[in-house]
Amino acid sequence: MWSALEADLQDISDNLSIIYDKLPMDVQAAMDSFGAQANDYLGDFISGISTPTIAVVGNFAKQLPTAIIGIIMSLLSAYFFVAERGEVGKSLRKWMPQSLVYRCSIIKRSMVRAVGGYLKAQIKIEFWIYLLLVIGLVIVQVKYAPLIAFGIAILDFLPFFGTGTVMVPWALVKFFSADYKMTIALLVIWGVSQLVRQVIQPKMVGDSMGMPPLPTLFLLFIGFKVGGAIGMIFAVPIGIILVAMYEEGVFDTTRNSIQILSAGLNRFRRLTPQDMAIVASYKRECEQEVERRQTEEERKGQGASADGEKGRR
Repeated sequence: MWSALEADLQDISDNLSIIYDKLPMDVQAAMDSFGAQANDYLGDFISGISTPTIAVVGNFAKQLPTAIIGIIMSLLSAYFFVAERGEVGKSLRKWMPQSLVYRCSIIKRSMVRAVGGYLKAQIKIEFWIYLLLVIGLVIVQVKYAPLIAFGIAILDFLPFFGTGTVMVPWALVKFFSADYKMTIALLVIWGVSQLVRQVIQPKMVGDSMGMPPLPTLFLLFIGFKVGGAIGMIFAVPIGIILVAMYEEGVFDTTRNSIQILSAGLNRFRRLTPQDMAIVASYKRECEQEVERRQTEEERKGQGASADGEKGRR
């Protein structure tokens, strides 16, 4: 594989040399100047990062004991948290409100189902992508096709990567080495793999997580628009948690309040004579209450005046 790569790079160099010789002299001079500046800049950059100063080495030596202690404490705390997981859970449940414990248990169950289902779905998707890559690479007569396809599938499984991480640069190398047939074949394999992934992903993710394909597709689209690849990863688990909390009745109070508010607004939009009679009755009761309070205040005022008159007498 390394020998084949060297041959491709040599072909690229020969092709670029032919193109370079056909360019005007002014363009050749500008490209030579740009190449020299790039080499100088790259050399200065590498020499700068390859010779650390005494201060940097001293600071690293000072921080080394702290880093070692931090690693040891992290390992010990991780072990004891795992070993005492039951006791920690009992202590937290003892001091936490029952409603909060209930909601945390719902979130825990939902997260286990969401994360496990997502990983299961991704493994299924990568299996089909691997088979597709193997078939495509075998057709174009690439040596070690199963091994290369396996490596590309591993990259496709990781976030921020994909089949294009390998296929697109590979196609560019073949293009500059004048192997246009191979370039088209690699781009076709990459395009088909992406199309297959987008088609089967909502179905497989939804089945593995217990969610229908259409809501899954909707959540994936929202996650992509909000946070890109990271948003697509977290959108479906968050949606499953919210659905599970809704099914467990966490949002019943909010839902009932919205229903009551909606019913009141609908009734307000469609007032009947009976509703107006109720409003009139309520208005009369308010007027009677106001009159009653005024009468009581007048009586109190008269009583106070009589007491003052008696005091003067």
